[in-house]
Amino acid sequence: MSKRIFPLPQRWYRGYGWSALTRNFLFPGTRHIAVAAGKESGSRQVMRIAHRGASGYAPENTWAAFHKALELDVDMIELDVRRTRDHELVVCHDARLDRLTGNPVTLRELSFIELQQHQVGGQTIPRLADVLPALTDACEINVELKERGLAEAAAAVVKALNCHHRVLFSSFLSAELLRLKAIDPALRVAALLTAAPATVGTCLRFAQLVQAEAIVVSHSAFRKRLLTAAHRAGIKVFVWTVDDAEAIAHLKGLGVDGIMSNFPDLI
Repeated sequence: MSKRIFPLPQRWYRGYGWSALTRNFLFPGTRHIAVAAGKESGSRQVMRIAHRGASGYAPENTWAAFHKALELDVDMIELDVRRTRDHELVVCHDARLDRLTGNPVTLRELSFIELQQHQVGGQTIPRLADVLPALTDACEINVELKERGLAEAAAAVVKALNCHHRVLFSSFLSAELLRLKAIDPALRVAALLTAAPATVGTCLRFAQLVQAEAIVVSHSAFRKRLLTAAHRAGIKVFVWTVDDAEAIAHLKGLGVDGIMSNFPDLI
């Protein structure tokens, strides 16, 4: 299927880092669509994706949450990546550590060694380079880039560990996804959406623009027509974050490709 580039309405793309995106060229690449050996309801396989690890059972983005997710035999673990003052890539969702550690400090103010003094539920915040080799033999990993300028460093970690086929990058920052494809077209990316775009067509154009193999959309923004259109275009649809068993059953019945949950055993 050939790729076409479509203009996006300005009122929508401002939220996706368009000013940075337009400074990049679009690079052709091959689309890798992963097929999980996941649990199935009905005729379509549904990937069981652990949100920040099994964070309903253990502190988010910690070794405990990741180990619990592996115990639950998930198909994919989602985690978040930020950078310390000395440019170490670490697994952490928040820019500030107040909510996670009770300390009113920003992560970027700390070196990696200093960060070890700030624990989440009694556990230190791990490096991406340590987490990936421990997990990618067991399941796929969805690495969400939370800041601008992380693409090069994150790609370098994944390529050095030779696990690019097991890692799916996502981000709200479209320029980061385009940069990943510029670095290596074989790197896998997903378009991450928190709110419904103006139209389904707009959403698909964004996914095609960043050469995404999947759309990762919030449960509140999910629409069945988006799922239908994405599947017609050969793009998968993952829905986040769903912790209600009835809602999970409904999404599975509709045929979504993956569901992200803090309690992945519900999927």
